[in-house]
Amino acid sequence: MRYWALMLLWWLALAGCQAGNLSEQRTSEAPAVVERAPAASQGFLLADAPRPFSFPEDHGQHPGFQTEWWYYTGHLRTASGRTFGMQVTFFRRGLVPASETRTSVWATEDIYLAHFCISDLEAGKFYQAERLARGAAHLAGASTDSHDLFLLDWRVTPIAGGVRMQLADPAGPQSLDLEVMEPATAVLHGDSPGWSFKGGPQQASYYYSYPRMSARGTLQAGEERHEVSGTLWMDHEWGSNQLASDQQGWDWFALQLDDGSAVMLFQIRPATPGGRTVYSGTWIPVSGEPKTLGAADFTLTPRDWWTSPVSGGKYPLTWEIAIPSVGVAVTVASRMSAQELRTEATTGITYWEGSVGVQGSHPGEGYLEMTGYVENVGVRF
Repeated sequence: MRYWALMLLWWLALAGCQAGNLSEQRTSEAPAVVERAPAASQGFLLADAPRPFSFPEDHGQHPGFQTEWWYYTGHLRTASGRTFGMQVTFFRRGLVPASETRTSVWATEDIYLAHFCISDLEAGKFYQAERLARGAAHLAGASTDSHDLFLLDWRVTPIAGGVRMQLADPAGPQSLDLEVMEPATAVLHGDSPGWSFKGGPQQASYYYSYPRMSARGTLQAGEERHEVSGTLWMDHEWGSNQLASDQQGWDWFALQLDDGSAVMLFQIRPATPGGRTVYSGTWIPVSGEPKTLGAADFTLTPRDWWTSPVSGGKYPLTWEIAIPSVGVAVTVASRMSAQELRTEATTGITYWEGSVGVQGSHPGEGYLEMTGYVENVGVRF
């Protein structure tokens, strides 16, 4: 379910694109909140019905939909066992719903941005970088029929059996160069496979994952470069109208369990007490078909709140999770408190995204994302 609220402030980027070159923007001022009309009234396509999925074509971008992202999280380890968490996200935001004939090399229908983070769990350090560019003049783009993305020199490029991921922060000491292998079968989320509801019938997206992608390559965090290997989780999601103004934010879990199973869970929290919380998830067994989970199938109980000294946001860094139908009763806890992102140079949204460990009936590890603890993300749509 991730990051839909983070797209909302691209109107700042739109204004910049109309005025001049946005090949890379960095600013210390957060963008202003801008009200906008619903995506349907602007002519963008809606995720309002089930659809078939086809690969590798659906790894590419989906023109006509307003918001799309490709998201990678996971853990990488050295031969000695030193562990790093990582997050890489590419976003596409549609500026116009349909193609127009324009001759300028700067003319664009999309803006691209990306977030790149490494959690050095041994040193207790969190590295964050972000970028923004228009989808024109060879600055940024995505294929329409393969897993091929770029934003300036940050790239995800198809290779035999998977992709090569290459990112380096020009302003700081962090980089990744990984070969990542894609499993043969994607997991489709939602009551109708791949059609994921966030609220009502017109508040939905198309959503699939690769919960276990083997990765190998090099990682730099600080002054040291390491040979690493590990397992990543990849999400790809697209749509045009996800949250409502009365939805505050969400909590999203992607957990890879030691027995080979995995689980994705999210809840979307209401902005006011007594409002409706939306629950959804997918249980992914070692063998057999994935199982869709709804409000009656699991519970999420927050514990151990941490207050960010930077934003003042108060986040629950420990969660009790129960999925009785498959015998899951686990505690999910952050491995490092300070994994909060402040994205003034791209989206202006503050959120927590980081490495977690899993203990209990099904030990393992994963990633947790929490939004809406600093501002109401629903009002940005």
